[in-house]
Amino acid sequence: MKKILHAAKYIIEAGLEIEKILMAETYSISSMYNQLRGDFTNESWKRLICNNKGCPKWIFIMYLALQERLSTKDRMSKWGIQVEQTCPLCEQDMESHQHLFFSCKNSTEIWNKILTWLGITRQVYSWEPEVEWATRNVIGKGAKAELYMLSMTGAVYHVWIERNCRIFQQVKRGSGDITRQIICEIHCRGSIHSKLKKEL
Repeated sequence: MKKILHAAKYIIEAGLEIEKILMAETYSISSMYNQLRGDFTNESWKRLICNNKGCPKWIFIMYLALQERLSTKDRMSKWGIQVEQTCPLCEQDMESHQHLFFSCKNSTEIWNKILTWLGITRQVYSWEPEVEWATRNVIGKGAKAELYMLSMTGAVYHVWIERNCRIFQQVKRGSGDITRQIICEIHCRGSIHSKLKKEL
């Protein structure tokens, strides 16, 4: 009884009237939950994260990249940290999320090779158009859609790892080596799931 009475404060805090709830002819738990939860924007990119077959660390980096929360050099300079602004991959342009995924010459080569491997013949877009294309075209739970999400997540993760290796370990790899590693890891992840295994 205490718990029921205590729950009334949450209903009041949510701006709902208890009298109207009691007078309602029908009651739905889901509609009540949505009213208590409040309004949240439905992000179009969530399908790239939800039900993704990638490693948890891939998905975490992808999640941060989609929200532009990775510690790129342009973000660090906004925080007042003095860093060399040049992209460690191409060593030409200023590093940002937009540049790193996939405007940078090196990351463009990696993503282009993976798109070719997937059988997709189109140009590589910069970050926001690439995410928009994926959210529009990668629909459903089919093997091709899941493989695309897995590939994009793997590419984002490995581009970020390569960037960090070049900064902190002074180790450089070519785009071909990185692409081979991504495809190899996609095969390893895909072999666990029968639908992806058949597609691969």
